[in-house]
Amino acid sequence: MTTNDELNEILKKKDKENLKNELKQSLILRTKEGQRNLAYEIVAFANKFGGKLILGIKDDGNFEGKDIFNVDLDKQLIDNICQDKISPVIECSTEFLQNDKGDVLIINIPKRKNIPHAYIVSRTGPEIKSRIYYIRTSHGKRLVRDGQLYWLFKYEDNPNFSYNFKIVLNFSRDPFQILIQDEQPRYVFDYDISLAEINEKVQTMIYEKNENLFPLFIEITPYAFINSFSKVFSHSWLSIIRRDKGSTGYGPLDTSVKKLRISIDNIPLPPKNSILESLSWNIKEIYYPLSIFGFYVPPDTELKIKFDNKGNKSQLILKNEIIELTFIFRFSRYSKGLDFFHPSRMAITDDNLLKQFETQESLMEKYSNIGLSCEFQAIYDFSEADVETIKNYNLYVETIMDLLQNEWNYDYYLSTLPNYKFYAIQNKLNDIEKKIENLNLKVDSILSK
Repeated sequence: MTTNDELNEILKKKDKENLKNELKQSLILRTKEGQRNLAYEIVAFANKFGGKLILGIKDDGNFEGKDIFNVDLDKQLIDNICQDKISPVIECSTEFLQNDKGDVLIINIPKRKNIPHAYIVSRTGPEIKSRIYYIRTSHGKRLVRDGQLYWLFKYEDNPNFSYNFKIVLNFSRDPFQILIQDEQPRYVFDYDISLAEINEKVQTMIYEKNENLFPLFIEITPYAFINSFSKVFSHSWLSIIRRDKGSTGYGPLDTSVKKLRISIDNIPLPPKNSILESLSWNIKEIYYPLSIFGFYVPPDTELKIKFDNKGNKSQLILKNEIIELTFIFRFSRYSKGLDFFHPSRMAITDDNLLKQFETQESLMEKYSNIGLSCEFQAIYDFSEADVETIKNYNLYVETIMDLLQNEWNYDYYLSTLPNYKFYAIQNKLNDIEKKIENLNLKVDSILSK
């Protein structure tokens, strides 16, 4: 139920008409052409988010006046439009609101539940001969194009892709250094560059068991991640990754598409009260000397980096009218030693490694690891785009997914190592052997008593 206060709040806003609200004069109910346009508007709202058609208000937000509706007849007319001129039928609710400045009829339009709604152009009895589809955009209603119609039938909501992956960082504690030998995925280089300026401060935090250590890794991750974009999207956001027998190449598919360059100057600095800010971390001092930073994104894209107040989560967001990409990084765990599935730890029985590490205990003294659980989300607003643009954005997301799986997903990287399964089995057998040994010691202790 809409109140006068809620209506006044809508009319106070600069953007009175938006994706969920539209103002129309009562005249739209009085002519066949107006009723047809009203049906178009209802279909467009239902095929997007749903919303309100507010009748009795002029485009400038002023009321038409009093006694402009025959409430019962007008409600019946609207119901007939929804039942007879729209397929599938839309169950709208209609409210009559009396305001000091004038009367208003509000049509509340629900979001579609499955297949898209259409305006019925012609029918013979129950058989629909011709229909047209509309969808709501930020600029009003729009006829649905073929590519958009495909999405409407395939997805109930805007197309939404997600991908979960894990990041694990193994590092030495004294001196602090990210391990970047062969047994690490590519993202360790991005972290190594991003943390280089504050290595000594991180080592101090480790030594003092500073509680800010874990939030630090959460905060640095979006910056480490966008550095990897500099490799893939250095010439165009419409790029692909070529992988062949261990070699990797990055190249643009099309450099002529409209694009926006992200440089160091466009990257948001860490906010006040963040760990990075307290450590005087400065992205420009890190990357300017290297002259390697910079990448392209789709036009009108805004880049944001967000931290939560508790230091448990950070986000990297790329957003424009058509697509919203969100990368979420959450703290998962921390432990001493190398990660449980790190090949060097799983192969500790190997003679060569024994010479270097001797025992798992020595690994515990020298190394630590931190884990992050991560999620990538891509949401399209296909109503704002043509078929070719939708195709290009699909390729953009596919390239990002390739980057995530092959260069940022720790579990996937481990699964590609030739001896991974052997090491994993060996490690489990060692664990079982230790448990049996501990159990035997307990049994011996009990029997001795």
